[in-house]
Amino acid sequence: MKKQASKKQTQKKSSRVAVLLGLGVLALGITAVAASATSRAPMDSLPLAKQAIEDNYAKLKENAAKPAPKSTDTSLKPVNHEQLPTGILDSFTPPFHSEDVTITNMWQKQEGGQLVQVYAGQLAGDTDQGVIIVRTTDADGITTTEDRIVTKEKAGSMKITADGNGKLSMKAVKGSSYEFDVKGKGLAKKQ
Repeated sequence: MKKQASKKQTQKKSSRVAVLLGLGVLALGITAVAASATSRAPMDSLPLAKQAIEDNYAKLKENAAKPAPKSTDTSLKPVNHEQLPTGILDSFTPPFHSEDVTITNMWQKQEGGQLVQVYAGQLAGDTDQGVIIVRTTDADGITTTEDRIVTKEKAGSMKITADGNGKLSMKAVKGSSYEFDVKGKGLAKKQ
């Protein structure tokens, strides 16, 4: 019986030794992998394009944390509308979407520190419906008001033909003539 007990103890000891040896080898393997991970070869680094993106992102992140520089100029400078052409204009880029209106021509003038612009044309969804749009921009260049006037009759697209004494003469594609009072924003059909 003693031999069997001694044999069992020897087997237990050799199993323990085997387990300890296995754990030791495993620990050595983990240590080797960890060491090789910290000293990677240059060929394992990021490709140049990706590294450039990472560098740019790091710079953006660094700059985002910085406060914006304070401006020493606290006054708003008025827009110099006097440099703009005045009168009837046929060549310009209208500030409206083409799906909204189609503009034929415009008139603009500086009046009392404001830029007054009158656009003539038609509604994009209804080419028979004439439209006049008046935009007034204050001297600050920021505050703008806009009024839209549609013709009472469907005479087609409107066109500014003459200006004088605060009134604009207009003609519709279908032949009707109109007079538009710029200050009063009134449209009257001429007989």
